[in-house]
Amino acid sequence: MATSNDLQLDTLGDLIIRNGDFVISPSNNQNVLDIIVSAAGWWREYPTCGVAIANYQSGSGQQQQLQSNIRLQLIADGFQVISVKAIPNNEQFTISANVNRNV
Repeated sequence: MATSNDLQLDTLGDLIIRNGDFVISPSNNQNVLDIIVSAAGWWREYPTCGVAIANYQSGSGQQQQLQSNIRLQLIADGFQVISVKAIPNNEQFTISANVNRNV
């Protein structure tokens, strides 16, 4: 599995700085999260990238559509998607994505 590295973010999305320098770490999980949270138009270079999970949170019966959208967006970003599960939980979803980065 190929791993990309990027600037490490904390749970609030802020850059982590250690000893006066940016921390670099594997970024596949962060990339998946960014794609799921962001909406189309958020990324200037990739205007169609983004699932916009916030649009699914208050709707019911959208589990299959959400899973499909996540799968398509991750494949478009170069991930090999093994499985995606979106489990509804009180107007929110718990997302489980098993992916590998294509080389």
